Amino acid sequence: MAYFGYLYRLLLGAWIGGILCFAAFFAPALFRLLGRDQAAAVVREIIPTFDGFALAAGAALMVVSVFAEGARGRSLIRLGLFAAMTALAAVS
Repeated sequence: MAYFGYLYRLLLGAWIGGILCFAAFFAPALFRLLGRDQAAAVVREIIPTFDGFALAAGAALMVVSVFAEGARGRSLIRLGLFAAMTALAAVS
């Protein structure tokens, strides 16, 4: 069961780290270095790939969280939050 705990932390770190890296560093640097139209074109190309990653990571996190902690108490709240975040990524 410890394996699922490590996998859970790895997936969560990759998911949130990717969001923070893109929002805090990558997109602002693009808009600073390129013109607005060019930067927007690059971001439009990257977002579908990033959304696919977010959907896959969210689904994997939901599955792994059930195996790592079981479906009880706080883990159900965490599972609901992952489901909501994955649904928001699917809508975007």
